[in-house]
Amino acid sequence: MEIFIADHAGFCFGVERAVSLVEDTSKQFTGVYTLGPIIHNPQIVSKFAENGIGVCYNPEEVNEDNTVVVRSHGVTKETYATLASRKVNVVDATCPFVKKAQNSAKKLGNEGAVVVVYGEKNHPEVKSIVSFIDSRYVIVSDVGEASVLPDENCYALVAQTTQNSESFDKIAEILKTKCDKLIIKNTICNATSLRQASAIDLAKKVDIMVVIGGRNSGNTTRLYEICKNICANTHHIETKEELKKEIFDGCRKVGITAGASTPGYLVEEVIEFLKEVSMSSINNNDGDNMQMEDFEAMLEESFQQPEKNSIVQGTVAQINENDVLVNIGFKTEGVVPSAEFMKDGEITIKVGDEVDVLFLGIAGGGGYVKLSRKAIEKEADWIEVEKALEEETPVEIKVTSVVDKGFTGKCGEIECFIPENHIDFKNSTMEPQEYVGNIYEVKVLKANKKQRSFLASRKLQMIQSIEKEKKEFFSQIEEGQILKGSVKTIKHYGAFMNFGAVDGFLRKNNIAWGVVKHPNQYIEEGDELEVKILNIDFEEEKLEVGLKQMQEDPWDSAYDKYPEGGTVAGTVVARKNKGFVMEIEQGIDGFIPLEEISWLKNARIAIEPKDAVEGKIIGIDDEKKKLIVSLKSIQENPWVTLKTKHPEGSAIKGTIKSITDFGIFVDFGEFLDGLIRKKDISWTDEPENLDELYKEGDEIEAKVLKIDAEKERISLGVKQLETNPWREIGKLLPNGKVVEVKVLAVSKEGLEVELPRDLIGFIPDNELDVEKVDPTDKFAVGDTIKAVVFRNDAREKKILLSIRRYMQDSEKREVKEYLKKLAQSDDSTFSLGNILKGKLDVE
Repeated sequence: MEIFIADHAGFCFGVERAVSLVEDTSKQFTGVYTLGPIIHNPQIVSKFAENGIGVCYNPEEVNEDNTVVVRSHGVTKETYATLASRKVNVVDATCPFVKKAQNSAKKLGNEGAVVVVYGEKNHPEVKSIVSFIDSRYVIVSDVGEASVLPDENCYALVAQTTQNSESFDKIAEILKTKCDKLIIKNTICNATSLRQASAIDLAKKVDIMVVIGGRNSGNTTRLYEICKNICANTHHIETKEELKKEIFDGCRKVGITAGASTPGYLVEEVIEFLKEVSMSSINNNDGDNMQMEDFEAMLEESFQQPEKNSIVQGTVAQINENDVLVNIGFKTEGVVPSAEFMKDGEITIKVGDEVDVLFLGIAGGGGYVKLSRKAIEKEADWIEVEKALEEETPVEIKVTSVVDKGFTGKCGEIECFIPENHIDFKNSTMEPQEYVGNIYEVKVLKANKKQRSFLASRKLQMIQSIEKEKKEFFSQIEEGQILKGSVKTIKHYGAFMNFGAVDGFLRKNNIAWGVVKHPNQYIEEGDELEVKILNIDFEEEKLEVGLKQMQEDPWDSAYDKYPEGGTVAGTVVARKNKGFVMEIEQGIDGFIPLEEISWLKNARIAIEPKDAVEGKIIGIDDEKKKLIVSLKSIQENPWVTLKTKHPEGSAIKGTIKSITDFGIFVDFGEFLDGLIRKKDISWTDEPENLDELYKEGDEIEAKVLKIDAEKERISLGVKQLETNPWREIGKLLPNGKVVEVKVLAVSKEGLEVELPRDLIGFIPDNELDVEKVDPTDKFAVGDTIKAVVFRNDAREKKILLSIRRYMQDSEKREVKEYLKKLAQSDDSTFSLGNILKGKLDVE
């Protein structure tokens, strides 16, 4: 039977630290208590009790004569307050990883997030974590509980340090669907993850798995559950006494792991028991076999202490907030202050890295292994500087401050000076203070071994790097090759792209297959693009690239997609001397000749860039890669149907388009305009100022007088809507007809008066009265008078009227009336004077 031990099993750093603190404290003080079991292991707790170390469960039970050790799981914020109020001596053995979880939860809560704590609700560690949260929080013990959480604006996820990493990741995925923002702080201890991972690997290889640890230990329980899911024959024990020999019957391979709170001697007792069951070989996890005696010898060898102040090599085992644990092959891991591995506020190492450290000794008599990294690093940094000077290779520095005539910097722990004219190129726009805090590669110019400092130049290193990169770049490229770069600068004629140490030019017409009016239609500064190399000038170190060449030329399929005679639609993108360019699709353009826009020869151009248009393909210009498109071909020719729709003599309605000195242009649709000449406005007088009578946009009715399709002219008339009043003037206003008229104008020569049918008559001054009168004294515009027509001349278009003749005719009629009445009357006193007097009285 072979026995395999998990790579990571037993005491973790936090537990070992807590146990050591209790042991050291009991040597210094009396009346020592742990606040609850120091770790979840009954055997360790019993051992401490035998040595007089008690367990109290309530901080109210102790007084200022006692010393209380806070357990590795941590306690609540309220418990700390109670202990402080009772003035007891407190030794805090809280695991650093638990402290980290407490601090993370508190900080995330203060930032406004709803804190989700993944862990066991009643576990002391979980209770301690949530006590530090001053805002909303929720505890979830599994994926199911996480899936029913409500939606929130922001969740933050932390974990009990001994939880399952796989479940933690699943819960994180669920929370991502339930909030706009999720902050993840994985506070699971590295040792827990490593312990679980090594247990999983081992459980896959063995016939039976033994998990050693307290039944009240959460991490041991999870180890058991994980192993049980893989190896059904898994057993959870606290001590070897629980093992029965018969459970190993038929088992060839046995796996052993232990929880974080399980001391090494319990593991050794189980191994001793298995040795009695069968003289077995013990294998480490990589499969190399060794005898039990070899295993014990290996354990004994691991306890050998290195010499003080000697340099030893170790492996980083754990990283926490204040300490880094390094495995140097001793029985316990050594501690290095985490600050010694810090650079720019960040840890520069990771778990698994091999590091050289200085062994400083054992602290507190059997306590911590003290290690240092800083002294070794400083010497290593200086060696790097000297090597860089000798081999002319760069070193990396961080600019720390601006000083007189330059800058100071640090290469690790070594100081350097960079003259101000060596920090950058002359055309740099950066202010001196902007360089501080940045990390740069520099060339070592001179080293001072005594002062452990050096003189450096960033500019010379930049020049050297650029030249080197250029040579490497041009040695590795060829035309047709695909490059990935960023858009550096955009001009109206193209864009400059950066490919590291080399810039390339992207011409405007190589950006897209379609019409490119300006590069920023398609690209922006900072865009990351894949382009094809079109041309390389190795001598001048210039490069021309193309973006559209990354796609197939759409014109290759134009004949199939757009056959001659077909109809296409697109957008007008440009105007040329002889027509317009339209984009049908990206990479396929059409050209619209001016004569193909409208059936009307002198029509106003009715399209402009950005207009959507549709037309018929009447030709394909393969050389220029353009379709020839006619807009008018999909429209009805208005001249063909015009005489049918609007025959000469018919009346039409339209909108006044424009007014000129010679007439009015009328738009009556169908791309057609007609002209009403001034002479066709009125049968009477030709108006002088048409814009006083009409306004652009007004609706007007007119008669079609003539259609000249060849010259594309349409003559219209307004006066023709009515019959010519001069042709029937004899009937309308015969000589001798008495009419009542309105005075339109008054002058010394006479009166202009308004007649029916918009005709104008004239009453000469000698026809105004029986006696000569001044018209301006007796008449005014707007007066209504009666007059008699005494001349109508249709040829000369004149109508003369007379008030005088009307009055004379009236007197004649009155005399006739008198004579008639006299003949009929017996009154001898009735005379002509009576009649005239009566008329005057009336007037």
